[in-house]
Amino acid sequence: MTKGLLADVLLGALGQPVPAGSAAEAQLRPGPDTLVEFRQRVDGYAALRQEVTKTTPPMVPTTDVAHILSRRARLVQRLKSARGEARKGDIFAPGISAEFRRLLLLELTGPNGKEALVRMGEAAPAAFALSVNASYPEGEPMGAMSPGVLRRLPPLPASLQYRFVGPHLVLLDVAANLIVDFITDAIWVDPSASSHLAPRP
Repeated sequence: MTKGLLADVLLGALGQPVPAGSAAEAQLRPGPDTLVEFRQRVDGYAALRQEVTKTTPPMVPTTDVAHILSRRARLVQRLKSARGEARKGDIFAPGISAEFRRLLLLELTGPNGKEALVRMGEAAPAAFALSVNASYPEGEPMGAMSPGVLRRLPPLPASLQYRFVGPHLVLLDVAANLIVDFITDAIWVDPSASSHLAPRP
């Protein structure tokens, strides 16, 4: 996946929108138990993060970049240590990942789907290997998330954000610059058009 590929998406590959309130839309709605489980998992990470933060010197207002980076490095080191056994799927378990793919399919095949994907392709990062508990590469843009996509996806604690890296959905601890978990191929590469990404069917 090359840098900026996400901006060249679905131009004719989306198919027909899913009508709001239709049976198809109802079929794509996530089960409440799945969302409860997801919330429990992200709350668990947030609680762990809060405990780790207590052992890190508090941030004080400063313009000293070296001080800011040093504090972040200590936070990251302690988070990685506390999550030493973290594995892909600890938060995005298979059932949760499936529900997220459905939500993304619903949003990106809707009337605002093409616009959303173009927006998310702006300043998209270059492809890089994803790994749980790894740092997001310094200097790589984090792109933009479509408001419509964010409305579809479950809300997150303040310390976490969603980001796309190519077709993969990443759960990112922004202040720590840490990849907490990710969904592989949350949207997929359309094999009939190598420059297009499409919602995963």
